[in-house]
Amino acid sequence: MNKARKSVMAHLHLLRTFKQTSLTTAAFGVGALVLVPLLLPVAKTVAKASIKSGVKLYQNGQKTLAEVGELWQDTVAEAEAEIAAQNPGKQTINIEVSGN
Repeated sequence: MNKARKSVMAHLHLLRTFKQTSLTTAAFGVGALVLVPLLLPVAKTVAKASIKSGVKLYQNGQKTLAEVGELWQDTVAEAEAEIAAQNPGKQTINIEVSGN
């Protein structure tokens, strides 16, 4: 095969590949245009359900932390009361530490 013929064959191969790739790309584009409007409501429903679950989880977490904090305060108060009962003549001092 001479050099010119090889060059022509290479160009033809490149042209065929380009046409095939263009058709495939166009098919994907048309498919996306058809499918996106159909899938959008489903995706919105799934996203909303996920957000609802996250909000519920956050609210339950806040409630649980509040209950743990209250339990901790009750336990500390009971311990202080027991110390005061064991040492009736001694005065206790409450110290609060600020988070700042």
